[in-house]
Amino acid sequence: MHSVLCLRMAACSLVALCLCGTQPTPPPEPRVICEGASVTIRSNSQRFGFFSDKLYSDYSSTLDTFTSLFGTKPAYILWFQQIDDPFPLTVVSSNAGRAIGTVISLNLMSLRCDSLRNDTLLREIAQGAWDSTLAVFARQAKLAAVPVYLRFGYEMNGYWFPWGEKPAEFLSAWRHAHGVFTQEKADNVEWVFAPGVLWGTMRAQDGIMAYYPGDSVVDIVGLDGYNFGDDAAAGHEWQSFWDIFGQSLVAARSLGKPVWITEIGCAADERKPEWLGQVLSFMDCNPCIEAMLWFDMCKNGEPDFRFEVDSASLTALRSWLLR
Repeated sequence: MHSVLCLRMAACSLVALCLCGTQPTPPPEPRVICEGASVTIRSNSQRFGFFSDKLYSDYSSTLDTFTSLFGTKPAYILWFQQIDDPFPLTVVSSNAGRAIGTVISLNLMSLRCDSLRNDTLLREIAQGAWDSTLAVFARQAKLAAVPVYLRFGYEMNGYWFPWGEKPAEFLSAWRHAHGVFTQEKADNVEWVFAPGVLWGTMRAQDGIMAYYPGDSVVDIVGLDGYNFGDDAAAGHEWQSFWDIFGQSLVAARSLGKPVWITEIGCAADERKPEWLGQVLSFMDCNPCIEAMLWFDMCKNGEPDFRFEVDSASLTALRSWLLR
């Protein structure tokens, strides 16, 4: 296995060198962060997943459409819901029938609560006020009898969610909720710690490690990050994949857990195919990154991250997935 990994890393370096002679502005050489990692070599399609809001309507047919779009079925589907929404048993079971894993992103808020209460929900979770809700969810997950990946309070290091930027409260809430699932013997649930990537002057110690609940209650470490493109009004500018993810990936690897890219997207732009090439080259060079989940959506007020609107990027992705 070690020799296979070394060959892949060497091939990545060779590709980067060859590109220098054929492109006037080559993408940065892919960085290798998997040295010494014990990895299982997977096909690219076995490491790919996505989310689309279209999946909330006519799920099976929509999934068939995306399978045709990508040229292969995904290994994972990313799903979003509130803390008091029912466990998505139909979706999980449907995915399991296709050998697809379901990654549930659990918002630590309720649409039934006003903003003031949602701001205090972390404390309520830690104090046991949501135990009955969590226990029902855990029992349903256990009944699914397949692996379920739970992103509990993802992007907790950001300011945009009511559970964000509250490290002490987040740690207490996570550990308490994990205890509820343990009591319910929902051992098929894998807990995914998924902060947003570091940005600006943020450093790993405060931006990631301060929120890490501990090795005994975390199964997978994920990262969410986006290239929002050039939008000065929103404080964004075009960035390379490594500039967005690099420091955070190094920090994630240091925790010694399986590492996933749990959300990724790039604004529609003539530079997107090259940017995607950086991502795919990085994945090729780092088989210890077990999954990459693309956010295939165009939200109000955000760039268009969809592959459907960029034939060059879609062609590159399809080619990569078939390898």
